[in-house]
Amino acid sequence: MGIWIASSNRYLAKGRVDCMEVRVAMAQINVVTGDLKGNALRIVKAMERARQEGADIVVFPERALTGHCAGALLEQRHFIEDQRRYLYEDIAARVPANLAIVVGIVPEQEQGTEPEPEQEPEQEPETETGPGSALIDQTVVIQGGRVVALCASGAGSAQICEIMVRGRNVRLALVLNQSCFAYGQLQERRERCAALARKHGMPLVFLNAVGIGDTVKQFLIFDGGSMAMDSTGKLLGNLARFTEDYGIITLDLDHEAGPGDKAALAPASACSSVNVSPDKYEEIYEALKFAAQEVFRLSGIKKAQVHLSGGVDSAVVGAIAADAFGRENTVFITNPTADNSEHLKDLAHEIARNLGIPLWSNPTGPIYEETVRQHIAAFGVEPTPAGRASIQAVTRTVQGLAASHTFKTGILAAGNHTEIVLGWASFHDIGSTGVMSLIGDLTKREVFGLADYINRRFSFACGSEKPDKPIPRMLFDQDEAHFVKPAAELADSKEDPIDYDLMSGICSLLGRQHMAPEEIIRQFADRRLDAELFPETVYQKAEVFADEVWRAFRMSQRTVFKSGQAAPIPLVAPRRPGVYAQTLGTIINRYLGRYESL
Repeated sequence: MGIWIASSNRYLAKGRVDCMEVRVAMAQINVVTGDLKGNALRIVKAMERARQEGADIVVFPERALTGHCAGALLEQRHFIEDQRRYLYEDIAARVPANLAIVVGIVPEQEQGTEPEPEQEPEQEPETETGPGSALIDQTVVIQGGRVVALCASGAGSAQICEIMVRGRNVRLALVLNQSCFAYGQLQERRERCAALARKHGMPLVFLNAVGIGDTVKQFLIFDGGSMAMDSTGKLLGNLARFTEDYGIITLDLDHEAGPGDKAALAPASACSSVNVSPDKYEEIYEALKFAAQEVFRLSGIKKAQVHLSGGVDSAVVGAIAADAFGRENTVFITNPTADNSEHLKDLAHEIARNLGIPLWSNPTGPIYEETVRQHIAAFGVEPTPAGRASIQAVTRTVQGLAASHTFKTGILAAGNHTEIVLGWASFHDIGSTGVMSLIGDLTKREVFGLADYINRRFSFACGSEKPDKPIPRMLFDQDEAHFVKPAAELADSKEDPIDYDLMSGICSLLGRQHMAPEEIIRQFADRRLDAELFPETVYQKAEVFADEVWRAFRMSQRTVFKSGQAAPIPLVAPRRPGVYAQTLGTIINRYLGRYESL
């Protein structure tokens, strides 16, 4: 029986599958940007496993060879040529006659040298166009060492590439994807896939990549979570999130009442059910932990360094680091200043004890005081409060960078999204300097929520005890009687001059949604503000809301150079279509030239 593939209003023929029961292997591989050789090896390994386990079809993610954020590499002719060589000489040559592989690639658009399919369909099938077609990739089907189908795949705002596998007796939808993570998106994906399966009355297999996409200033997190559904949209099984995974789904398609009614998981399948609606902060925690591990792995860095101030931001980063890298590979340092309260200093030590990690103390006082004296001698005046804060920030950074060479660590910055947008997180401060700004996409209020989640899930042993609350509740619970307000470390102020209930949401709409100030103010007037970002009490601040919006906007415009020089940020929050940064270049990139054949 013929299997047809249609996409973006095109169709191409493929080989033949002579059974009604189809075993589909889902190969959720970690696609590393630019690593043509490594990605090809991952494909071959998964393909060989699928062959040994009797699969009929093995499906790989979109851009499985190049990676999704290849950026300027795609403009290099030899890079695309090398992709072709790995695909057709190293991979296709290993595909047996009884197995078909489906893989997404970047096309050679200018040369038009891709082979034509060897068969014509007996009839033109219905086609399905993916949501948007701004980005045109290709999906290639290989069987018996030959390319038997090649078609364009449209990808739009939802970053979905769809192909339809059809025939007289075979009806199966395949969705090849590299969909980056945002909290809450898993359920949205499942709803969209279920709707597509019901629309076409056929089972659907959604195959997503796992790994990190690097756009220089931002890290995109590809979270996996591949899934299979029957024709009614019922979830049959799924692969894990934030890790490579593999599973075989067995689909009985010979059923008039509904092709997916008799679909079942293979007994040996790795597919399993996961939490359909995971907690928001559980998702964020796992995503950030995975991002930190992947970025450090690809960078060749073995240990993480976190500077504990005694505040909630650094406490959250420290907890994630300890979990991601282990206590033996995590270094905690504190850089107390004259403007730090003794309470904050004590809290830094308490957090380190709770996590079971020694805390190194390197005070800034001597260097700070000498710098102030030199300033007075040079200019005849004392530094302003903001100037003093800058001296402290730079001093911490100098000390932190020196320590990173001593301990051979990578620094995890602790600046949050609200502070970055407002310019409060100075680009020369240790809070914005390092390998990555781990919580740089979280508002201050979301940092509070993540701290609460960490306390609910943490299981680190400290000696013979397991601390129930590694992060002191007074750092994030605003209802706590002894709530510690964020400290600005300014000589004339011991608290941030920021209303975080207001500014967290405002900065999110400005920075993550690129919303105009006027639109934010209209939403406030209509009581349409996102309840996830704004507490209900915000509506009691009508007299100041508009002023705060415009103040945040002006501050973000004046200080955009700061965020531009800060450490890269892993993106975890939903954004408007088109708001994601253009992938113009990469840092984590394994393509260093031509590779030898496998």
